[in-house]
Amino acid sequence: MGIERRCLLRYRRAQAGPMKAARRLPDPHSGRRQGFTLMEILTVLAVLAIALMIGAPLGISALRQSQLRDGATQVVTELQRLRSQAQRDSAELKFSLSTSNPNSYTLTKNSVAEVRTLPHNLQLSADSGGSSAIFSAPYAELNPNVSPRVGLVWVVSAPGSSKKLYVKLVGVTGKVVLSATN
Repeated sequence: MGIERRCLLRYRRAQAGPMKAARRLPDPHSGRRQGFTLMEILTVLAVLAIALMIGAPLGISALRQSQLRDGATQVVTELQRLRSQAQRDSAELKFSLSTSNPNSYTLTKNSVAEVRTLPHNLQLSADSGGSSAIFSAPYAELNPNVSPRVGLVWVVSAPGSSKKLYVKLVGVTGKVVLSATN
């Protein structure tokens, strides 16, 4: 091979740039493995199952507590709305617990009754002071003939649960209070 030819080859190599390393395919016999073994997959599944068994009761308890709070808030909001409406409209409004269905209550204005139902199958029952409250005009006071002046206490509970929330109407004015204790 002549000098000219060698120079030409060097020139072309310099123009092409550095040579890239050739890619190699993995050798199946090199001892390196790809993927996961059955034992590794079963271990991960067992850890996930244990975590779910521990976390599920906590999640269910939090959900039930949230549902109970939603139902009690509904009752409190209705009572506050009735009290405000009795004052605004100078009318007599009544909130009474249902005797036939513990999941519902009745709102009455001008002899027109409207039945409402608690969400999530919650129950509303009287703890003390009676099963109805009448807000009388013009100051939206609790009617002393029907509702005791010392206040009313109603219980919002979920079937099969020991947790309860108490809705209280306090004093002559019927201030509405939500409490976790009686």
